[in-house]
Formats: sequence, structure tokens, C-alpha cells
Amino acid sequence: MRFTFASLFLLLFTVSWSQPKGVLKKIQKEFESDLEWYVGSVQFRDDQQIKNGSIQYSEKLQTIRFNNNESIEFLSANSVLKFDFYDSQNKKERSFISLEYPVNEVLIKRDGFRSVSMNEIQDTRTAIIFFELLQETKSFVVLRRITPLEVLQPNSPYSTTFIPGDPTSNSPINKDRTVTTKRDPVFGQVITIYFLDSEGNVIPYLRGTRIEKRNSSKMINNNSLFGEKYNSERDIELGEKFLREIMGERFPDVKEFITSNKLDSDKVEDLMKIIEFYKTLED
Repeated sequence: MRFTFASLFLLLFTVSWSQPKGVLKKIQKEFESDLEWYVGSVQFRDDQQIKNGSIQYSEKLQTIRFNNNESIEFLSANSVLKFDFYDSQNKKERSFISLEYPVNEVLIKRDGFRSVSMNEIQDTRTAIIFFELLQETKSFVVLRRITPLEVLQPNSPYSTTFIPGDPTSNSPINKDRTVTTKRDPVFGQVITIYFLDSEGNVIPYLRGTRIEKRNSSKMINNNSLFGEKYNSERDIELGEKFLREIMGERFPDVKEFITSNKLDSDKVEDLMKIIEFYKTLED
């Protein structure tokens, strides 16, 4: 395990040597320190056996360590069907499943919304990745995917700033000019909220990027950095238009709930409250 953390940090440092030292030290400290152990269970992929024990979950690496009181195993999504644990820090149960998903997320427009059909990925290059199960209703499931920590490069490596000159001055240094500066890459993780419908379509609902700062993390909606979008496929924010479609005849009641409680469906915390209310309408 120590080798894995050290190797990853060395790779990040080599690629992003120009990053502020404070950010690098923060990431190194997180990688080298022990994560919290939680009581939980793991269902293995090969024999579908469920084992109880302690789980150490790395959100940065998207991997887990599992202690079944006999041995400690380092596990990836390839060997795990699902795992659950009680998050004692946030005081809630958390559940994760592993799904086969296209490496290159090409979204096909169906019924007005772009999605990936899990029934049509047989001839697509895929990888098995973890999704956190946020909500489950009778007609759809809400999942969250967090990519492993990666180095994010802006579309344009340089930025240009216009500096107006002093029209009353004859000095060359006071004339209009532009200044070009190099943009450094940043450490970040892409976070996506998905809806999985009853027909096997995975619809990205909301997407943003969590950027590592020296003393904190910062969320940037729609994967926009430096005023530019990384990829149009990642620019996703469906809002109430999609909720109206997937909730059908129950949406008017949901809409009234949203309005009366001043909720924003593009905020994850509010979205969970909205779906909890929707589930009461299904009963």
C-alpha cells in the first residue's frame, strides 16, 4: 500500500512540477496518512461472497482496503461487486456498486437527453468503476461517480491580458500592450451525478470539478476552468426539465415541494431532499 501511494504521488509531482508547493504538500500528506476505518461489508465479484469487516475508502484514489480480521486486502472495482460502510464522520450509511462503463463517454441523445445505454456497450472499450448509490426509487436510481485524482490541463496553456496604456504619455512602456502568462495544470476530480432509469440508460444529470487548493477544495460547476470548458460532453446541467420527464405525473407535486422549500435541483443536497419527497409519492 505504501508503494502505491508513493508511486502515485511521484507521478503527479513529475507531471505537475510547477504546481504550488502548498498543494503538493497537502496531497502528499493525505496520501501518506492513514484514512479512517469504517465498519462495513464487501461483496466480491468472483464468487459473490459477502464478508464483514472494516473498510478504508480512498476518495482520491477510488480504491478500498478491507480488513476481515484475518488479513488486509487492497481492492479495486475489478474485484468488488459492491461495498457498504457506516460513515461515522458524516453519520450515515454509504453504499457503492461497481459497473462496467465506457472508457470514452460518448453520449447518445434519446428523448431529448444525452445518455449511455448499458444495453449497447458490448462493442465499446469499458472499465469497471465505482459508483456511489445516493438514492433508489421504484423507477430510477441516482448514482455519483468521482474520478480518481488527476492532473487537469486547460484547453489553452496560455492566457492573454490586455493592459490599456496612458494616452497622454509618450513613453513606450505606457502604450497599449498585452501580457501572456502560462497557465499551470491543477489537481482535480470530476464529480458526476447520474440517473439510471428502468431501461438501462445512464443519464449524466449534473457535473462539476473539485479542484484542490492549498488549504481547501473548490467546486467548479460544469468542469469550467479559467473561463473555458474542457469538453462539451462534460458540460451537463439538466435541472427541472429532466426531473419533469423522469418523474412524470408526480412532478407537479414535486415542483410545488421545490418551490415551497426554496430548493435548487442543481445542488446535490437539495436534489436528495427532492428525491426523498418523490419517493413518498410512489408509496
